[in-house]
Amino acid sequence: MSNVIYVPWSGAEANEFLEKSRQWQDSDNSGRSKHKRDWVLTQYGQNGLAKIKRGSTIYVRGHGAPGFHSLAPVDDGNGLIDYRTVCDRMIADGLYKSFVGTIKFSCCDSGVPTLGSQSFAAKFSQHLRLSKGYFLVSVVGYLGAVDSHYNDQGGKNNHRYVTFFGKETKSKFAQVRF
Repeated sequence: MSNVIYVPWSGAEANEFLEKSRQWQDSDNSGRSKHKRDWVLTQYGQNGLAKIKRGSTIYVRGHGAPGFHSLAPVDDGNGLIDYRTVCDRMIADGLYKSFVGTIKFSCCDSGVPTLGSQSFAAKFSQHLRLSKGYFLVSVVGYLGAVDSHYNDQGGKNNHRYVTFFGKETKSKFAQVRF
């Protein structure tokens, strides 16, 4: 089983999330996290999803917003790609139809809908299954602002947190599965 961090941009657009993702690797490698994950870091154009194992988790990075169907590589909104493009890029990078695992959108508000607009993760999940035929994948979005780094919140181990209803909570408690 692998933990893959996927940045759906290449070149300069990928830099912010490649840098932030290296912090995840450093946290696990330094012993500050109770988890000892083998992180694989890849970005669009590297074919890095072609050899992932059954049961792996793919963490897709980007900036999101409630009910917004696109992700951005930077906070200013430049470089937007919609859920269809993210899906197409993952397939182009080797995501195979028989993949059994989880895709987690580690993006702010990726699981939050708005009145009349589904969440990014819900739209991605529907497109992946109904338009592309990937039926064995579980898709996860988050119900708030995702901290892009680990912190210990005064405890002995580092965790990733999500600001959920104004309170920071461990990311595992602020997930919604599609």
